[in-house]
Amino acid sequence: MKTIENLNPKHLTHKAMIFDVIVEPRYRKQGLGKKLMDAILSHDKLQKVKHFELYCLPEIVAFYKDYRFEDDLERLVFMRRINPLQYL
Repeated sequence: MKTIENLNPKHLTHKAMIFDVIVEPRYRKQGLGKKLMDAILSHDKLQKVKHFELYCLPEIVAFYKDYRFEDDLERLVFMRRINPLQYL
């Protein structure tokens, strides 16, 4: 059985970012977030991605941990630069 660990690294995409998996509040608790994440993580074109990355609010961490996302990234730090030109 092939796993991501035994694939040749040159055939992998190193990282993929997941942005804006947001379910409108009135549609929450209906399994839509789970369906979206299942569709993303099982998509054929994403099967050779080594790391999926995302950021979320603290109250959503448990949801993503169900998908084996980790929030202890050792030395990695989340950083942001705001473009001052956007406020002119």
